[in-house]
Amino acid sequence: MKRTAVGGLLVAMVLVGVAACATTSDAPATPSLYKRLGGREGIAGVVDAFVANALADARIGPAFKSLPADKVGPLKTNIADFICENTGGPCSYGGRTMKDSHRGLGLDKADFDACNAALAKALDSKNVAAADKEQVMKLVASLMNDIVEKG
Repeated sequence: MKRTAVGGLLVAMVLVGVAACATTSDAPATPSLYKRLGGREGIAGVVDAFVANALADARIGPAFKSLPADKVGPLKTNIADFICENTGGPCSYGGRTMKDSHRGLGLDKADFDACNAALAKALDSKNVAAADKEQVMKLVASLMNDIVEKG
């Protein structure tokens, strides 16, 4: 290849690269799931609604009601931090692993499903979009093996 052809090819490649960068940088970025959930404040609202729903559920309410009052705030913070971190937010979950957090509680699939129902109801009550709700529920579903101890 002659120098002018190589130079022309390089110029063409640079121009294509510049055009591609301009196209992608001009396009609005899709906000993270964290932002679509309303950020930290939105997630905290979902967590508050989740705990209220769980307390009201005859299947899992007694377990939540047995939690000492001074543990409710930290529990809500841990849940919110976990959701925040796993949806693209700036938070860091500092709690124990899901397996360690639920070890010895003897939770079964029905308990897990009841918690999921309480969360789904909370997401609905906060008008979370269906696609975003589905992503949150998939995140939670991925934790089942670490939470459920009994068949």
